Amino acid sequence: MLGGCGLTEGNDSADIAEAIEEVEEQYDISLKLKNKALFPGGVICDVTVICEELPDEELRVFRFDEYSEAQCDYIYVKYGDQAYERICGVVHTVLPDAMIVVEESGYNHFYGTMYDKNTTLDYYLQNNMFRIDTVIYGEYTEDEIRALYNELADLLTDNGIDSYGFAIYVMDSADAVDDVKTYEHMPDSQAYRGVTGEHIKIYAANSQNRLSEYVAKSYDPDLIDIVFK
Repeated sequence: MLGGCGLTEGNDSADIAEAIEEVEEQYDISLKLKNKALFPGGVICDVTVICEELPDEELRVFRFDEYSEAQCDYIYVKYGDQAYERICGVVHTVLPDAMIVVEESGYNHFYGTMYDKNTTLDYYLQNNMFRIDTVIYGEYTEDEIRALYNELADLLTDNGIDSYGFAIYVMDSADAVDDVKTYEHMPDSQAYRGVTGEHIKIYAANSQNRLSEYVAKSYDPDLIDIVFK
């Protein structure tokens, strides 16, 4: 969808102004155009802006066509690093050496109308598009990995953190953990392709339900997959 087929040259001044105004109203912020995408690829608006409320950061305002809502990565830019640090802090209380990737499944950190000017960091952590991957090395049985999974599920939800998916990957060596690409922030689904299976001994994953749902259903074993390789 984002590639486009030359349906419009894109980035007409009036279209840019309209999209920016929509985003400003949604988040109650002030934006100033910095530059336009050189090749908007058939979309009506694709620009970089400066936000008065976040003067050291750049945001992206995007709109596919006249029938689509304007999109912006404002909430990610504002809260992404803090959310990542909060999640890592919780997991590391149990697994201090774990490598953690918190992926956002939304394209380019765009959320449409999912958030607004009243969105707080706590709300973002509870209502999100996250997938949390925890990568470790060790010797675990199925019962032990399930107990660890449940412990972390409890701890995350008790600390106000939810996710669309949560997985623990146990690698066959400490070096295999180090080989997993790391991020000091939250990548989106275009930048992160998941943990490869080449060095995985066992993994436990809940990729179909929110973590809070798993906990609310008393750790229903049918909701997570535990696989030995």
